[in-house]
Amino acid sequence: IFFVWAPYPAKLVGLTGGYEIPGVGIAIASICFYMILIRYGFLDSVTLASESALDHGVDGIVVLGTDYMIQYHNKQLDDIFGDIPHDMDLRKHEEFTDILSGKVALLKKNNRIYEFNVENLMDGAYQQGYMIWIHDSTEHYETMRQIREMATRDPLTKLYNRVRYQEKITTHLQAGRKGTFLMIDMDNFKQVNDKYGHQVGDEVLIAVADVFN
Repeated sequence: IFFVWAPYPAKLVGLTGGYEIPGVGIAIASICFYMILIRYGFLDSVTLASESALDHGVDGIVVLGTDYMIQYHNKQLDDIFGDIPHDMDLRKHEEFTDILSGKVALLKKNNRIYEFNVENLMDGAYQQGYMIWIHDSTEHYETMRQIREMATRDPLTKLYNRVRYQEKITTHLQAGRKGTFLMIDMDNFKQVNDKYGHQVGDEVLIAVADVFN
């Protein structure tokens, strides 16, 4: 700012010999500004910092234009789907077709489970494009599976418990299928516990369960 306006007071006090030299001030100001950008790497630092933050996150991010062409993506997209051409309409991609249409919100790929969320990018009332968030939900669903296993299996024998059997039988009958249902009692099992102890009794239960399995 100083160099842009400096030529004018310089002219008034006669330092320029009466000549108009505003362009000199603008040129000097431009050179100073350019040197500042180089010195502090301002533009590159902002760009690299933002890209680094996005690349080191856990979520994949894809920004699309209104033509569904990729405007930006972080490296997580390449890690999951490989190299996708930027000049490709993502609606024509085999896996993204159903994701963009909303038919698919979960995708199992490379032994991982990914959850997708598609958001509209708006500028006021105008559609600017789309953003796709790709979240690795493998640990979440694995935890849910383990919780369900704990809730539906006997921890000793690993057989399904009564709750799970009722679910399976109900589903079986609703599908119109037939079958045979057996209820089996272990005779004199109490004597095993009384004579050999409950630890041996547990081993007997496990052995019988293994036979059924």
